[in-house]
Amino acid sequence: CLDTVAQITKTILTNTNDFRYHHTISTGIKSNLFDFELANLDGISPVYKHGDNLTIPLFPLELFIFPGTSAWLNIFELRYRLLTKICGAENKPFGILLPGTVLGAVVHIVEMKSSESKIKILSKARFRLLKHWEEEDTFGLNYGEVQVFEDKSIEELDTSEKELLTKLYKEITAYLSTLCSFKAIGASELSFVLASLIPEFKQEPERESVLKWFETTNTIERLTETYNYFLDLEKNLPQTK
Repeated sequence: CLDTVAQITKTILTNTNDFRYHHTISTGIKSNLFDFELANLDGISPVYKHGDNLTIPLFPLELFIFPGTSAWLNIFELRYRLLTKICGAENKPFGILLPGTVLGAVVHIVEMKSSESKIKILSKARFRLLKHWEEEDTFGLNYGEVQVFEDKSIEELDTSEKELLTKLYKEITAYLSTLCSFKAIGASELSFVLASLIPEFKQEPERESVLKWFETTNTIERLTETYNYFLDLEKNLPQTK
């Protein structure tokens, strides 16, 4: 699951003298690396397409939650308890809005614990915020009009870009298959998975890199940069005896 993936990745980065990269990835994530929520992505809630306009409640939070990935949230404030009640009961979406930006993720609640104070959310799409306002009688809950955006489709790429993407995808999947087994997914989804494995940075310039991967509609760029991140990580890890 994504929680395990995130924890393992953070362990790699903070305790590199105790864990070998290949060993940690292969034993900790094993065969389920890319299988976490993607298999049910289209089955448990609506599918959102590029250009869709939605009016949804907003939850400002420093959380880079890429499409197809999940996270647990602890809910404390009354306005967000109300959000949880509304969206959880009717399977309605809400938006995780990255502070200081107009970017965010359309998410659905897929699991609740402790009387709605702890929820698991699944990201369905990314959005750009068009406008926002405070809704009356909601304890200060903000709503927003947002527009969904997606990566460029394969049809929008020219011949050289298609060839590059195909070559890059084959190289990355071949590399990852040496670490663990996984089900085949699309190039865009693969780039989201790689980006989600990288811990959420809150300091520049690392945060800026993750923000760029979240905002870009260029799958090739995201795949290349996240793949290189892991190659550099592996290369720089100390060797244990």
